[in-house]
Amino acid sequence: MQVEAIYDHGQITFDHPVRLAKERFPVILEIPDTVLIPSAEATARVTNEHPADSDGKLLLEEIRQILGPLSKMRAAVSSAEDKSALAEALAEKYGQ
Repeated sequence: MQVEAIYDHGQITFDHPVRLAKERFPVILEIPDTVLIPSAEATARVTNEHPADSDGKLLLEEIRQILGPLSKMRAAVSSAEDKSALAEALAEKYGQ
């Protein structure tokens, strides 16, 4: 169930009264990016100042961890093979 609420100085208040069956349970909050203050680590990644991230491997590894089983390694291919596969897919889709 989704309910709207307002966060105000550490307190969350529901817009409408909600009756809860339990006093304690986990919740998931969706917080708009526009109200978050970026952490130093996130700022370093954006500005590419992270010492271990010189070639993007650290960021790629973090993305793979987030994706979990959805992140599948594919066989190594050359850029020419990628371009060829793209050209074939476009020709198939648009009939050229």
